Amino acid sequence: TNIKNFLFPITKNHIINVIRHNNMAIQKNYEWAQMHESDEAMVDKMRKEGQFQFIMECVAKLPEQKRRICEYKFNENMSNQQIAEIMGISVQTVKNQYTTALKMLREQLSQPEYKRILLQG
Repeated sequence: TNIKNFLFPITKNHIINVIRHNNMAIQKNYEWAQMHESDEAMVDKMRKEGQFQFIMECVAKLPEQKRRICEYKFNENMSNQQIAEIMGISVQTVKNQYTTALKMLREQLSQPEYKRILLQG
């Protein structure tokens, strides 16, 4: 009984931690997929509304690696694999840099002066 009282909480906590980890991984993958799907739709919409040049001006202000990745994605419609090969970096680095670049663009575009410009278009 003494060993059972010792092992049961340890096993239970371990199983709970595994389930939480799996749920967080699923949630992050879902969020990532939603974010990228909406980003591509956003770029298409901005192209149609004539705001794409403005977005590319914002992209030009990004650090070099992030800027190049966005340019390949937006202008050339390249895959992460293609970009990785051209730039000589890993696919994961492309994904990470692109995600960070999009966050930076969102922050920049959420500023009041940029919102005014986007609303005028």
